[in-house]
Amino acid sequence: MKTTPPDTRELEQKIHDTPIRDLVEEYPGVMPVLNQCGIDICCGGGLTVPQAADAHQLDQSELNNQVIRIIRGEGV
Repeated sequence: MKTTPPDTRELEQKIHDTPIRDLVEEYPGVMPVLNQCGIDICCGGGLTVPQAADAHQLDQSELNNQVIRIIRGEGV
């Protein structure tokens, strides 16, 4: 049975608060997007998506939106 993903606000909060390694464990489909940005779960796994975006000088908002689309099954 497929579960319904949380709404946008809940997802934004989850992305803001959850370390990447935990996010990828729950939503493995986000890993390819993160890998394309140079983010992995080895060295960056303890960071949240916004922290990793800052560390890699990426647009936080755009990366968050990509991750949300993946979690919802909408692609990038």
